[in-house]
Amino acid sequence: VFDGAAGLDGEAFHEFAEKATSSIIGSNLADVSPALAAAIEVPIANAIGTQRRETSEFSLGDRWHSVVVHPVPEEMQHGCRAMVSLQDITEQKRVEKRLRLLSSALQSAANAVAITNRDGEIIWVNSAFTKMTGYELIEVVGKTHRILKSGRHDKIFYEQLWSSILAGNTWHGELFNQRRDGRVYAEDTTITPVRNPAGEITHFVAIKLDVSERKQTEQQLREQATLLELASEAILVRDMDDIVTFWNRGASRLFGWPAEEAIGRKMRDLAVSRDPEKIRQANEIVRQTGRWHGEIESVVNDRAKIIEANWTLIRDANGNPKSILCIDTDITDRKKYEDQLAQVQRLESLATLVSGIAHDFNNSLMPILGLSEILLTTSGALDNQEEARSAISQIHNAAKDAREIVRRLREFYGPGDPVEMQSVLLRTVVNDAVRLTRPRWKNQAEAEGRPIRIKMKHASHSKLVANERQLREAITNLILNAIDAMPSGGTLAINTGETDAVAIIEVRDFGTGMTEEVRRCCIEPFFTTKGEHGTGLGLSMCHGIIQRHNGSLEIESEIGKGTAIRISLPLPAKPRAHDSAAAVPSNAPVVSANRRALVVDDEATARTLLKILLTKQGYQVELAADGVEALEKVRKHPFDVIITDRAMPRMNGDQFALESKKIAPDTPIFMLTGFGGITVTDQNRPPGVDVVAGKPATSQEIREILDRLILAKKSE
Repeated sequence: VFDGAAGLDGEAFHEFAEKATSSIIGSNLADVSPALAAAIEVPIANAIGTQRRETSEFSLGDRWHSVVVHPVPEEMQHGCRAMVSLQDITEQKRVEKRLRLLSSALQSAANAVAITNRDGEIIWVNSAFTKMTGYELIEVVGKTHRILKSGRHDKIFYEQLWSSILAGNTWHGELFNQRRDGRVYAEDTTITPVRNPAGEITHFVAIKLDVSERKQTEQQLREQATLLELASEAILVRDMDDIVTFWNRGASRLFGWPAEEAIGRKMRDLAVSRDPEKIRQANEIVRQTGRWHGEIESVVNDRAKIIEANWTLIRDANGNPKSILCIDTDITDRKKYEDQLAQVQRLESLATLVSGIAHDFNNSLMPILGLSEILLTTSGALDNQEEARSAISQIHNAAKDAREIVRRLREFYGPGDPVEMQSVLLRTVVNDAVRLTRPRWKNQAEAEGRPIRIKMKHASHSKLVANERQLREAITNLILNAIDAMPSGGTLAINTGETDAVAIIEVRDFGTGMTEEVRRCCIEPFFTTKGEHGTGLGLSMCHGIIQRHNGSLEIESEIGKGTAIRISLPLPAKPRAHDSAAAVPSNAPVVSANRRALVVDDEATARTLLKILLTKQGYQVELAADGVEALEKVRKHPFDVIITDRAMPRMNGDQFALESKKIAPDTPIFMLTGFGGITVTDQNRPPGVDVVAGKPATSQEIREILDRLILAKKSE
């Protein structure tokens, strides 16, 4: 109606006006329902004005309605200009709202979603599908999933898939499909049938998740797990309470425990350390710094093993310590091999020094032989006391020089204790190495016409904890290498310095230099540029020695300008106390009158000389040619001190010292031997021996040692 009167369809209109039909007919719509009249006024006006069908939707309260206005042709109006039909579409609107929400959710879903009809033709895909496959919606509508086939699955696979979903089952599995750009990817797919009210399958919904990265990660994890199992190293994980949580085959081989027995037990119960304090300190370091690397001596199945350990702290997502990853390597055989290599290198270095040392030794023998011959064969040579005394003094000094040469050789070549660490003054070690190599850089170099000048500068005055012999050996090798690098002679600069925590030694030559390739490879074992004249072990052994001291070795070199090798060694946090056992010479000799001394030596000249020296010091001296004879004298008479050689027939010095202590436990025993350099440490000193000194020794040195022994006996 256009004029406001109600139309003929009063029954339908009754729902809107909530009035009786009889009361609506002939009424003005604005009076019946002002809200309804306002809602349909515009559609009616438009329909009459355009003479076209007009549709619209509106809401009244919580209900939604659709309105369709049909204009009535003029010849059929009879007072009715428009026919209006109204329909309650509230439920339809609710369904549409849910569909819009569902569509928005599917469109925004992280997983790819594809909807097909029963024949598998795609009718809709979301944006995640496009992102995963590279295909836009317009490209796939009306097509099947065959466009994604990679060729990885056979015909039977797809037949079984279709058989399952057409039977109404949900299918779930992994597919290898192909993207638009040809790349193959893995997807986790779930296909669900959709049924109509009659229960017939009309559509399929496929939900897809790209699992390529996950599959790749899983493959990597499998490969890593396999590598961990196959690794020759022992790889294990223990929690912060020392409980083992992972144990590979390498760990089983090294420690002798299968994984099923090791996991869940404390590591300290699976391997017995020879130094529990070192293990405690290592655990503390890894907790504080996150890493620890070092060597551990353990007993495994009653066998001693040396283990190179690399420990790394593992933290949880919150950054709290969770466990410790341990990668342990059995280096027992390698250490033996390194010792053999070190022996080879020492022999090589010794061979290099022999000719120069022989030169120095012969120089020392020259005045001894010449002057002694003059004194013995020249008539009246001893009458001039001043000249005789001068000759004897020169002989004496030459003998001391020869002794010093032997001492340097012993220090270089002597086995020592490979793990003995002590407080040493760096500059002293460097000076010893320079003196030891003097025949090579002075005498031999000058004889070859290539003079070498040593320039030293010491800026380090601190002590460090080191194996003195090994450190001296490393510096000696560096000096010898530097000499070889200067075929025309030149200057060799040796400097020491230090920072707050590190001592530095630099050996710099101004010789031929190295290429970058040689510089990178020069510390590798058996790498040499000397051809058949070198073993290629020098720098390698130096590097190994420095590493064992927790230090570092850096090499700088330039062709034509020379090479600088810099060693950095950690300084102790606190200075070590001076060895209380060091000799402290007394201000005055101990009174030796009426004291009895026994001298045991198989060399008659040595016995005679010692008797003369001791007699002058006031001792009553008895002599014995070996341990058996000396033991008889000990049984018969008490002695205040015993001086014995080591290498003797029938009973050597070691055996004699043991047996003598059983008879006279309070009598001090002083071993004076040509093997003195081998037995100077407490670890290697023969049982029963109180002091060891090397031959030859001066009367002053012997007196000071005897005085200390007598004073020590008095204080007990």
